[in-house]
Amino acid sequence: MREWFLTKRGRLAAGLAFLALSLGLFAGVNAAGPSAPARVARRYMDAAVEYDYQGMYALMDQAVLDREMERAGLDRQGVEALAASNRDLVEQYVEDLERNYNVAVSWDYAVGEEQALDSDQLEALTGRYDFDLDVRAARRVAVRATATLTGAAEPRIMERELSLVTIQTPRGWSLEPESLYAFEDLLFALPYLAQEDPGTN
Repeated sequence: MREWFLTKRGRLAAGLAFLALSLGLFAGVNAAGPSAPARVARRYMDAAVEYDYQGMYALMDQAVLDREMERAGLDRQGVEALAASNRDLVEQYVEDLERNYNVAVSWDYAVGEEQALDSDQLEALTGRYDFDLDVRAARRVAVRATATLTGAAEPRIMERELSLVTIQTPRGWSLEPESLYAFEDLLFALPYLAQEDPGTN
C-alpha cells in the first residue's frame, strides 16, 4: 500500500493542486459577482417587468411580510390573491394603453451603484418598524429603468432612476417595504409618454 501511494503521490498532488486552483478561481468569480443588495434589486426588477407581485412580495424579509400580513388582516392565501389581483390590474392597464395608443410596451433596466445608509438614515429606517426588527445594515441601490413604446410612431423612450433600499437582517438581505412599488413611478408615466409628440423628444 505504501509503495502504491508513493507511485501515485505525484499524480495525487497535481490533482489536489488543480482542485485548489479551480476552487480558488470559482471563489474569485463569485467574489467579483453582484453583491447581495444588487441581486435583490435584480430580482425585484425581473419580477416588476413581469408584473409578478408575488415575486416582489417574496423579496421582503419574512418577519416584515408577516407583520404586513397581520396589519392587513391577510393570511397566505390572502396575500396570493392580492398579488394575483394586482398582476391582473397592471396587465389590463398596460394592455389598454397598448390598444388605445397602438403601441407595444417593452422594459429594460440596469442596476447601478449602491451606497450604504449612514447611521442617521439607518436609525430613521428602523424607526419606521413597529416591532423589534434586527436591521444590521441597509444599502440603497440605483436602478436605471427604461420603458420603450414602439408602434405607429417613432419609438418613444422614457428613463427613470429608481432608488431601491435593501436591508440586512439575520435572515439575509431583503427589500425594504417602501421600495416595493418603486416601479409604479414608471408605470403611471406611460400614458404621458404615449401622448408625447415624438418631435419634441
